[in-house]
Amino acid sequence: MPETTSLLRSKPLRGHENLIFRQMRPEEVPHAADIEARSYPEDEAASPQTLAYRQRVAPCLFWGVWTETSGEAGKLIGFVVSTAAFGEHMEEESMSNHAEGGDSICIHSVAVDAPSRRRGIARAMVRAYVDTITADQGPIGRSAKRMLLIAHAPLLGLYRQCGFEVLGPSKIVHGPEPWYDMKLDLEVARRLDIVQVDAFSGHALAGNPAAVLFTQRNGDADWMQAVAIENNLSETAFIEERDAKEATKSEAPWDIRWFTPGGEVDLCGHATLGSAHALWDTGRVPRDSKIVFHTRNVGVLRCAVVANFNAGVTSNSEGISMDFPAQNLRPAEALDMERKVDLTSALGVREDQVIFIGRGPKTTPDWLLELTPAAFASLNPNMGALERIQPMERGVIVTCAGNDAGSRGASD
Repeated sequence: MPETTSLLRSKPLRGHENLIFRQMRPEEVPHAADIEARSYPEDEAASPQTLAYRQRVAPCLFWGVWTETSGEAGKLIGFVVSTAAFGEHMEEESMSNHAEGGDSICIHSVAVDAPSRRRGIARAMVRAYVDTITADQGPIGRSAKRMLLIAHAPLLGLYRQCGFEVLGPSKIVHGPEPWYDMKLDLEVARRLDIVQVDAFSGHALAGNPAAVLFTQRNGDADWMQAVAIENNLSETAFIEERDAKEATKSEAPWDIRWFTPGGEVDLCGHATLGSAHALWDTGRVPRDSKIVFHTRNVGVLRCAVVANFNAGVTSNSEGISMDFPAQNLRPAEALDMERKVDLTSALGVREDQVIFIGRGPKTTPDWLLELTPAAFASLNPNMGALERIQPMERGVIVTCAGNDAGSRGASD
Protein backbone atom coordinates (compact mmCIF):
# COMPACT_ATOMS: atom_id res chain seq x y z
CA MET A 1 0.00 0.00 0.00
CA PRO A 2 1.32 3.51 -0.75
CA GLU A 3 2.28 5.60 2.25
CA THR A 4 0.06 8.54 3.06
CA THR A 5 0.34 11.74 5.06
CA SER A 6 -2.01 13.77 7.18
CA LEU A 7 -0.95 17.00 5.46
CA LEU A 8 -3.55 16.92 2.70
CA ARG A 9 -5.25 20.28 3.07
CA SER A 10 -4.67 23.26 0.80
CA LYS A 11 -2.28 25.98 1.94
CA PRO A 12 -1.82 29.50 0.59
CA LEU A 13 1.45 29.80 -1.32
CA ARG A 14 3.43 32.28 0.70
CA GLY A 15 4.06 35.58 -1.07
CA HIS A 16 1.56 34.90 -3.85
CA GLU A 17 -2.05 35.97 -3.57
CA ASN A 18 -4.68 33.65 -5.05
CA LEU A 19 -2.31 30.71 -5.37
CA ILE A 20 -2.71 27.54 -3.30
CA PHE A 21 -0.36 24.63 -2.65
CA ARG A 22 -1.77 21.14 -2.18
CA GLN A 23 -1.30 17.47 -2.90
CA MET A 24 -1.87 16.20 -6.45
CA ARG A 25 -4.84 13.92 -7.12
CA PRO A 26 -4.65 11.03 -9.61
CA GLU A 27 -7.00 12.64 -12.11
CA GLU A 28 -4.83 15.77 -12.16
CA VAL A 29 -1.59 14.03 -13.18
CA PRO A 30 -2.26 14.44 -16.95
CA HIS A 31 -2.23 18.24 -16.43
CA ALA A 32 1.13 17.91 -14.66
CA ALA A 33 2.38 15.79 -17.58
CA ASP A 34 1.48 18.59 -19.99
CA ILE A 35 3.50 21.09 -17.94
CA GLU A 36 6.39 18.60 -17.70
CA ALA A 37 6.48 18.23 -21.49
CA ARG A 38 6.53 22.01 -21.95
CA SER A 39 9.21 22.54 -19.27
CA TYR A 40 11.91 19.96 -20.08
CA PRO A 41 13.67 18.82 -23.25
CA GLU A 42 12.23 15.62 -24.68
CA ASP A 43 15.19 13.53 -23.49
CA GLU A 44 14.80 14.85 -19.91
CA ALA A 45 11.03 15.03 -19.43
CA ALA A 46 9.28 12.29 -17.47
CA SER A 47 6.57 10.45 -19.38
CA PRO A 48 2.90 10.60 -18.33
CA GLN A 49 3.22 6.97 -17.27
CA THR A 50 6.21 7.76 -15.03
CA LEU A 51 4.40 10.67 -13.37
CA ALA A 52 1.33 8.47 -12.82
CA TYR A 53 3.55 5.81 -11.22
CA ARG A 54 5.13 8.37 -8.88
CA GLN A 55 1.72 9.68 -7.82
CA ARG A 56 0.44 6.15 -7.24
CA VAL A 57 3.34 4.88 -5.11
CA ALA A 58 4.07 8.10 -3.19
CA PRO A 59 1.04 10.45 -3.37
CA CYS A 60 2.24 12.50 -0.39
CA LEU A 61 5.35 13.49 -2.39
CA PHE A 62 3.46 14.94 -5.37
CA TRP A 63 2.33 18.55 -4.75
CA GLY A 64 1.13 21.28 -7.06
CA VAL A 65 0.31 24.98 -7.19
CA TRP A 66 -3.10 26.08 -8.41
CA THR A 67 -4.78 29.36 -9.06
CA GLU A 68 -7.53 29.92 -6.48
CA THR A 69 -11.09 30.91 -7.35
CA SER A 70 -13.66 31.38 -4.56
CA GLY A 71 -11.69 29.11 -2.27
CA GLU A 72 -11.45 26.31 -4.86
CA ALA A 73 -8.46 25.16 -6.87
CA GLY A 74 -8.54 26.34 -10.48
CA LYS A 75 -5.74 25.91 -13.01
CA LEU A 76 -2.58 23.94 -12.25
CA ILE A 77 0.47 26.13 -12.92
CA GLY A 78 3.34 24.16 -11.34
CA PHE A 79 4.31 21.09 -9.36
CA VAL A 80 7.05 19.24 -7.45
CA VAL A 81 7.28 15.44 -7.45
CA SER A 82 9.59 13.03 -5.63
CA THR A 83 10.02 9.41 -4.63
CA ALA A 84 11.96 7.89 -1.74
CA ALA A 85 15.27 6.02 -1.95
CA PHE A 86 18.09 4.75 0.25
CA GLY A 87 21.51 6.39 0.23
CA GLU A 88 23.06 9.83 0.35
CA HIS A 89 23.28 10.46 -3.42
CA MET A 90 20.91 10.30 -6.36
CA GLU A 91 21.44 7.14 -8.40
CA GLU A 92 20.06 5.98 -11.74
CA GLU A 93 17.83 3.51 -9.89
CA SER A 94 16.33 6.24 -7.70
CA MET A 95 15.20 8.02 -10.86
CA SER A 96 12.78 5.23 -11.73
CA ASN A 97 11.87 3.39 -8.49
CA HIS A 98 10.29 4.24 -5.14
CA ALA A 99 11.70 2.56 -2.01
CA GLU A 100 9.24 2.52 0.88
CA GLY A 101 10.93 3.60 4.09
CA GLY A 102 13.79 5.22 2.16
CA ASP A 103 15.88 7.77 4.06
CA SER A 104 16.20 10.16 1.09
CA ILE A 105 13.52 12.14 -0.73
CA CYS A 106 14.61 12.40 -4.37
CA ILE A 107 13.09 15.33 -6.23
CA HIS A 108 12.57 14.47 -9.91
CA SER A 109 10.69 17.47 -11.30
CA VAL A 110 10.20 21.11 -10.35
CA ALA A 111 8.13 22.63 -13.11
CA VAL A 112 6.24 25.92 -13.55
CA ASP A 113 4.24 26.56 -16.70
CA ALA A 114 5.75 29.20 -19.00
CA PRO A 115 3.14 32.00 -18.46
CA SER A 116 3.77 31.86 -14.68
CA ARG A 117 7.57 31.88 -14.70
CA ARG A 118 9.88 34.65 -13.44
CA ARG A 119 7.46 35.55 -10.64
CA GLY A 120 9.21 33.70 -7.80
CA ILE A 121 6.65 30.88 -7.88
CA ALA A 122 9.23 28.10 -8.28
CA ARG A 123 11.19 29.32 -5.26
CA ALA A 124 8.05 29.68 -3.13
CA MET A 125 6.82 26.26 -4.27
CA VAL A 126 10.09 24.48 -3.39
CA ARG A 127 10.21 26.21 0.01
CA ALA A 128 6.62 25.16 0.69
CA TYR A 129 7.49 21.61 -0.37
CA VAL A 130 10.50 21.49 1.98
CA ASP A 131 8.39 22.83 4.86
CA THR A 132 5.68 20.25 4.16
CA ILE A 133 8.06 17.28 4.12
CA THR A 134 9.90 18.62 7.18
CA ALA A 135 6.64 18.77 9.17
CA ASP A 136 5.23 15.46 7.84
CA GLN A 137 4.62 12.95 10.63
CA GLY A 138 3.57 10.16 8.24
CA PRO A 139 5.80 7.15 7.46
CA ILE A 140 7.69 8.87 4.64
CA GLY A 141 8.31 12.06 6.59
CA ARG A 142 9.54 10.20 9.67
CA SER A 143 11.94 8.07 7.64
CA ALA A 144 13.45 10.85 5.55
CA LYS A 145 16.82 12.25 6.63
CA ARG A 146 17.63 14.30 3.57
CA MET A 147 16.24 15.70 0.33
CA LEU A 148 18.22 15.19 -2.89
CA LEU A 149 18.01 16.57 -6.40
CA ILE A 150 20.11 17.11 -9.50
CA ALA A 151 20.17 20.45 -11.32
CA HIS A 152 21.85 22.17 -14.21
CA ALA A 153 24.28 24.99 -13.39
CA PRO A 154 21.87 27.90 -14.11
CA LEU A 155 19.44 26.63 -11.45
CA LEU A 156 21.90 26.05 -8.61
CA GLY A 157 21.25 29.55 -7.22
CA LEU A 158 17.49 28.94 -7.06
CA TYR A 159 17.89 25.80 -5.00
CA ARG A 160 20.52 27.38 -2.75
CA GLN A 161 17.89 30.00 -1.87
CA CYS A 162 15.63 27.13 -0.78
CA GLY A 163 18.23 25.64 1.57
CA PHE A 164 20.04 23.13 -0.68
CA GLU A 165 23.82 22.81 -0.87
CA VAL A 166 25.86 21.78 -3.92
CA LEU A 167 27.69 18.47 -3.47
CA GLY A 168 29.49 18.48 -6.82
CA PRO A 169 29.07 17.05 -10.34
CA SER A 170 26.57 14.20 -10.55
CA LYS A 171 27.29 10.75 -11.94
CA ILE A 172 23.82 10.65 -13.48
CA VAL A 173 23.66 11.11 -17.23
CA HIS A 174 20.26 12.40 -18.29
CA GLY A 175 20.42 14.40 -21.51
CA PRO A 176 23.49 16.17 -22.95
CA GLU A 177 23.95 18.82 -20.24
CA PRO A 178 25.93 18.04 -17.03
CA TRP A 179 24.06 17.78 -13.73
CA TYR A 180 25.07 18.70 -10.18
CA ASP A 181 24.09 16.85 -7.01
CA MET A 182 22.36 18.94 -4.33
CA LYS A 183 21.25 18.08 -0.80
CA LEU A 184 19.09 19.55 1.98
CA ASP A 185 19.52 18.07 5.47
CA LEU A 186 16.01 17.40 6.80
CA GLU A 187 17.26 16.50 10.27
CA VAL A 188 18.75 19.97 10.60
CA ALA A 189 15.64 21.57 9.11
CA ARG A 190 13.46 19.88 11.74
CA ARG A 191 15.32 21.47 14.63
CA LEU A 192 13.19 24.30 15.95
CA ASP A 193 14.85 27.71 15.78
CA ILE A 194 13.27 29.05 18.96
CA VAL A 195 14.07 31.55 21.70
CA GLN A 196 12.22 32.54 24.86
CA VAL A 197 12.05 36.26 25.59
CA ASP A 198 11.11 37.80 28.95
CA ALA A 199 9.30 41.03 28.07
CA PHE A 200 9.02 44.07 30.35
CA SER A 201 12.09 43.08 32.37
CA GLY A 202 15.82 43.61 32.29
CA HIS A 203 16.43 40.37 34.19
CA ALA A 204 16.33 36.74 33.11
CA LEU A 205 13.47 34.57 34.37
CA ALA A 206 11.34 37.64 35.10
CA GLY A 207 8.77 39.73 33.27
CA ASN A 208 6.25 38.25 30.86
CA PRO A 209 7.66 35.27 28.90
CA ALA A 210 6.89 34.49 25.25
CA ALA A 211 8.40 31.97 22.87
CA VAL A 212 9.49 33.17 19.42
CA LEU A 213 10.00 30.87 16.43
CA PHE A 214 11.53 32.15 13.21
CA THR A 215 9.24 30.17 10.91
CA GLN A 216 5.56 29.59 10.23
CA ARG A 217 6.18 26.39 8.26
CA ASN A 218 4.34 27.82 5.26
CA GLY A 219 1.31 28.83 7.35
CA ASP A 220 0.71 25.37 8.87
CA ALA A 221 -1.69 26.32 11.69
CA ASP A 222 -1.93 22.77 13.03
CA TRP A 223 1.84 22.60 13.47
CA MET A 224 1.99 26.05 15.11
CA GLN A 225 -0.78 25.09 17.51
CA ALA A 226 1.02 21.87 18.46
CA VAL A 227 4.23 23.81 19.17
CA ALA A 228 2.33 26.36 21.30
CA ILE A 229 0.75 23.56 23.33
CA GLU A 230 4.15 21.97 23.93
CA ASN A 231 5.72 25.32 24.90
CA ASN A 232 2.87 25.86 27.39
CA LEU A 233 3.55 29.61 27.64
CA SER A 234 0.88 32.28 27.54
CA GLU A 235 1.94 33.14 23.97
CA THR A 236 4.12 31.70 21.24
CA ALA A 237 4.89 34.01 18.31
CA PHE A 238 5.68 32.61 14.87
CA ILE A 239 7.48 35.04 12.59
CA GLU A 240 8.68 34.60 9.03
CA GLU A 241 10.56 36.93 6.73
CA ARG A 242 8.55 38.26 3.81
CA ASP A 243 9.78 38.56 0.23
CA ALA A 244 13.07 40.45 0.05
CA LYS A 245 11.54 42.71 -2.62
CA GLU A 246 9.41 44.32 0.10
CA ALA A 247 12.41 45.25 2.24
CA THR A 248 13.98 48.73 2.25
CA LYS A 249 17.15 50.10 3.82
CA SER A 250 15.17 51.29 6.82
CA GLU A 251 12.42 48.66 7.19
CA ALA A 252 12.45 44.85 7.43
CA PRO A 253 9.10 43.15 6.65
CA TRP A 254 8.05 40.02 8.60
CA ASP A 255 4.83 38.06 9.01
CA ILE A 256 3.68 37.36 12.56
CA ARG A 257 1.07 35.07 14.15
CA TRP A 258 0.39 34.35 17.83
CA PHE A 259 -0.82 31.13 19.43
CA THR A 260 -1.76 30.30 23.01
CA PRO A 261 -2.10 26.69 24.18
CA GLY A 262 -5.83 27.17 23.60
CA GLY A 263 -5.74 28.59 20.06
CA GLU A 264 -4.67 31.41 17.76
CA VAL A 265 -5.22 35.03 18.82
CA ASP A 266 -5.43 38.14 16.65
CA LEU A 267 -2.91 40.25 18.58
CA CYS A 268 -0.45 39.97 21.45
CA GLY A 269 1.60 42.94 22.58
CA HIS A 270 4.30 41.32 24.74
CA ALA A 271 4.97 38.55 22.19
CA THR A 272 5.34 41.24 19.49
CA LEU A 273 7.79 43.09 21.72
CA GLY A 274 9.68 39.83 22.29
CA SER A 275 9.73 39.05 18.57
CA ALA A 276 11.22 42.43 17.69
CA HIS A 277 13.89 42.04 20.39
CA ALA A 278 14.70 38.53 19.15
CA LEU A 279 15.17 39.71 15.56
CA TRP A 280 17.57 42.47 16.57
CA ASP A 281 19.32 40.38 19.23
CA THR A 282 20.04 37.48 16.85
CA GLY A 283 21.26 39.79 14.09
CA ARG A 284 18.49 38.88 11.67
CA VAL A 285 17.59 42.56 11.41
CA PRO A 286 20.09 45.46 11.84
CA ARG A 287 19.36 47.54 14.94
CA ASP A 288 19.03 50.71 12.87
CA SER A 289 16.20 49.16 10.81
CA LYS A 290 12.56 49.24 11.82
CA ILE A 291 10.64 45.97 11.83
CA VAL A 292 7.28 45.90 10.06
CA PHE A 293 5.11 43.01 11.24
CA HIS A 294 2.26 42.02 8.92
CA THR A 295 -0.67 40.42 10.75
CA ARG A 296 -3.69 38.48 9.54
CA ASN A 297 -6.43 40.63 11.10
CA VAL A 298 -5.13 43.78 12.79
CA GLY A 299 -3.03 45.50 10.14
CA VAL A 300 0.66 46.42 10.23
CA LEU A 301 2.67 46.74 13.46
CA ARG A 302 5.91 48.75 13.50
CA CYS A 303 8.74 48.38 16.01
CA ALA A 304 11.91 50.46 16.35
CA VAL A 305 14.88 50.72 18.70
CA VAL A 306 14.70 53.93 20.75
CA ALA A 307 17.80 55.50 22.31
CA ASN A 308 17.66 57.25 25.70
CA PHE A 309 14.40 55.48 26.50
CA ASN A 310 15.10 55.29 30.23
CA ALA A 311 17.91 57.82 30.51
CA GLY A 312 18.65 58.56 34.15
CA VAL A 313 16.56 55.59 35.32
CA THR A 314 18.65 52.57 34.32
CA SER A 315 22.15 52.04 32.97
CA ASN A 316 20.63 50.60 29.79
CA SER A 317 18.86 53.52 28.16
CA GLU A 318 17.81 51.65 25.01
CA GLY A 319 14.18 50.64 24.52
CA ILE A 320 11.71 49.54 21.86
CA SER A 321 8.82 51.60 20.55
CA MET A 322 5.76 49.84 19.12
CA ASP A 323 3.36 51.59 16.73
CA PHE A 324 0.05 49.70 16.45
CA PRO A 325 -3.03 50.74 14.44
CA ALA A 326 -5.62 52.58 16.52
CA GLN A 327 -8.81 50.65 17.09
CA ASN A 328 -12.05 52.23 18.25
CA LEU A 329 -13.40 51.41 21.69
CA ARG A 330 -16.98 50.39 22.34
CA PRO A 331 -18.46 52.32 25.27
CA ALA A 332 -19.78 50.16 28.09
CA GLU A 333 -23.21 51.78 27.87
CA ALA A 334 -23.83 49.71 24.78
CA LEU A 335 -22.63 46.53 26.49
CA ASP A 336 -23.51 44.37 29.46
CA MET A 337 -23.94 46.82 32.35
CA GLU A 338 -24.01 43.99 34.86
CA ARG A 339 -20.39 43.23 34.04
CA LYS A 340 -19.54 46.92 34.55
CA VAL A 341 -20.77 46.61 38.12
CA ASP A 342 -18.85 43.36 38.56
CA LEU A 343 -15.63 44.92 37.23
CA THR A 344 -15.71 48.00 39.46
CA SER A 345 -16.48 45.81 42.47
CA ALA A 346 -13.64 43.39 41.68
CA LEU A 347 -11.21 46.29 41.23
CA GLY A 348 -12.21 47.78 44.57
CA VAL A 349 -13.39 51.13 43.17
CA ARG A 350 -16.67 53.02 43.22
CA GLU A 351 -18.60 53.68 40.05
CA ASP A 352 -18.24 57.44 40.53
CA GLN A 353 -14.41 56.99 40.39
CA VAL A 354 -14.65 55.53 36.87
CA ILE A 355 -14.16 58.20 34.22
CA PHE A 356 -14.59 55.85 31.29
CA ILE A 357 -15.32 52.18 30.78
CA GLY A 358 -15.41 50.40 27.43
CA ARG A 359 -14.11 47.48 25.41
CA GLY A 360 -11.91 47.00 22.43
CA PRO A 361 -13.07 45.67 19.04
CA LYS A 362 -13.70 41.99 18.37
CA THR A 363 -10.03 41.36 17.57
CA THR A 364 -8.92 42.67 21.01
CA PRO A 365 -12.00 42.67 23.27
CA ASP A 366 -10.23 43.77 26.47
CA TRP A 367 -12.08 45.88 29.01
CA LEU A 368 -10.57 49.37 29.52
CA LEU A 369 -11.29 51.44 32.59
CA GLU A 370 -9.97 54.96 33.15
CA LEU A 371 -10.00 55.89 36.84
CA THR A 372 -9.33 59.07 38.73
CA PRO A 373 -5.67 59.33 39.78
CA ALA A 374 -6.65 58.93 43.44
CA ALA A 375 -8.64 55.75 42.73
CA PHE A 376 -5.82 54.35 40.60
CA ALA A 377 -3.26 55.00 43.35
CA SER A 378 -5.34 53.01 45.85
CA LEU A 379 -6.30 50.25 43.42
CA ASN A 380 -6.68 46.90 45.20
CA PRO A 381 -8.00 44.32 42.71
CA ASN A 382 -9.55 41.07 43.86
CA MET A 383 -8.05 38.64 41.35
CA GLY A 384 -10.40 35.86 42.36
CA ALA A 385 -13.42 38.07 41.72
CA LEU A 386 -12.00 39.09 38.33
CA GLU A 387 -11.53 35.44 37.35
CA ARG A 388 -15.17 34.73 38.20
CA ILE A 389 -16.51 37.35 35.74
CA GLN A 390 -17.82 35.40 32.76
CA PRO A 391 -17.54 35.55 29.87
CA MET A 392 -14.15 37.30 29.94
CA GLU A 393 -12.84 37.04 26.37
CA ARG A 394 -9.43 38.57 27.08
CA GLY A 395 -8.36 40.85 29.93
CA VAL A 396 -8.84 44.08 31.86
CA ILE A 397 -6.76 47.25 31.38
CA VAL A 398 -6.85 49.96 34.06
CA THR A 399 -5.32 53.39 33.48
CA CYS A 400 -5.42 57.00 34.65
CA ALA A 401 -4.10 60.37 33.52
CA GLY A 402 -0.46 61.15 34.31
CA ASN A 403 0.60 63.80 36.75
CA ASP A 404 1.69 66.18 34.02
CA ALA A 405 1.88 66.49 30.25
CA GLY A 406 5.41 65.08 30.17
CA SER A 407 4.72 61.91 32.12
CA ARG A 408 4.17 58.55 30.52
CA GLY A 409 1.12 57.97 32.68
CA ALA A 410 0.26 54.68 34.33
CA SER A 411 -1.47 51.71 32.87
CA ASP A 412 -2.27 48.04 33.20
